[in-house]
Parts: sequence; C-alpha cells; structure tokens
Amino acid sequence: MKNCIFEENSAVSDGGAIYNSGSLNIVNSLFYSNQSQANGDIFSSGSNTSIINCTFSENLSDKCIYISGTGSIVNTIFYG
Repeated sequence: MKNCIFEENSAVSDGGAIYNSGSLNIVNSLFYSNQSQANGDIFSSGSNTSIINCTFSENLSDKCIYISGTGSIVNTIFYG
C-alpha cells in the first residue's frame, strides 16, 4: 500500500486500521485517530511486514502495531 490515509477507523479487537494475515508493505502513509481495543492500529500475522516513511498520530490503543513474523519499521514517526 502506498500513499494511503487511514483515519478514524475502529475495531472491537485487533487492528483498528488494518487486519492482515499475509505479507504487508506500507509506504508513505498516514494513520490518524484510529482505535482498537487490543493489538494496535495494525495487526499483521503474516510472514513479512514493512512500514516505511509513515506517520502515526493521535491513535488510541494499548499497542500501536502488532507484528507476528518478520517485521521492519523504517523512517516512521509516532506522536500524540
């Protein structure tokens, strides 16, 4: 996924913005004001997850990102 905006999404359990079970690549994207009751704005139980040049702002959950498997987060900003 490239150049996406995930805004004001919610989930009762895992993955307020994204729930994934496979490889996941997110580039140049914004996660704003998302909410989940467990395991973050992104829940990824796939083999490879990469988050590159993204911004996470004003999200509400106990964990911002849950990755099961290989993951990398590069040049990414978290605030609020």
